[in-house]
Amino acid sequence: MNIPLWLSFTLFAFLENLVGIILNTFIVVVNINILRIGNELNPSALLHLLMGVINIFVMTVIIIQGLAFLVFSQFFFIKGVQEFFLTLITVLMYFQYWLIAWLCLFYFSSTTTFSHKFIVWLKRHIPRLLPYLPLVSAALSFAVSILFIPEGITQPQPSVNVTLDSGFPDYTLNTVYMMLFTFLCCWPPFIISLVSAGFTASSLITHIRNMKRGVLGFTRPQLKIYINALRTMTLLILLSVSYYLMVIWCLAIPYRLDDLHLLNGFFGVSFPTIEAAIIIQSNSKLRKTLRSWSSSTCRRIRKVTLGCVR
Repeated sequence: MNIPLWLSFTLFAFLENLVGIILNTFIVVVNINILRIGNELNPSALLHLLMGVINIFVMTVIIIQGLAFLVFSQFFFIKGVQEFFLTLITVLMYFQYWLIAWLCLFYFSSTTTFSHKFIVWLKRHIPRLLPYLPLVSAALSFAVSILFIPEGITQPQPSVNVTLDSGFPDYTLNTVYMMLFTFLCCWPPFIISLVSAGFTASSLITHIRNMKRGVLGFTRPQLKIYINALRTMTLLILLSVSYYLMVIWCLAIPYRLDDLHLLNGFFGVSFPTIEAAIIIQSNSKLRKTLRSWSSSTCRRIRKVTLGCVR
């Protein structure tokens, strides 16, 4: 393996994690400030807050794993350590999938104009249920991961040495078991997200047709809301599917510390950063606050630089 390339990936991954932590911390701080001044968070803001917190935890675990591997490579030969990290990451990512599903469901319930009785019932009850659904999802993610993840891991081979030149030794995972577990965990929330996006797209098409016909109540500001919701849902679904395929690819192909696996792993650790960027672009308050903070930070840096020059 090309060592300089590996070091480049390590540096790039570190910078990417730094950006991810900053963006997700920004999301958390903005929403906490709303609570501090006495205002309530709407369902989407509450989900954004939870997603930011989970992403920070995910990146912290990834950093700890990376440092442990670099400093104590034999650390990963301990079966209990592998179970702990794999279970923890699975709990967090499974919970993240459910948060994406509930966010898509909220967008669907708050934008669509269908008159079917079941959809009307959903639109009426989903905002009330959303504060409780993350709690149920967190409990489900924890219980399922704790019960089933250890069954898919067997003792690694302790006789193989870990070096950058030879590559990382194969983990003794039950590949079929882990693939089935991943499928059963990821697809229920994915289906909820996909169905929500499908209904929202159908409602958007109906809205555009009614606008062209000049039907009263169908306006361009509503069209922007539709487009923003559907764009956010689509990006989150694509991100979820990409991460799922990355996990399946890692399970299907024996792991080696080579360039191709590093690229695949880099995409995996980029999930929290990409998701944070999607959340910020979808929320006008977050966008405005980020621009304001960026402008004030640039002004402060400019003042400090001019002061040093003088």
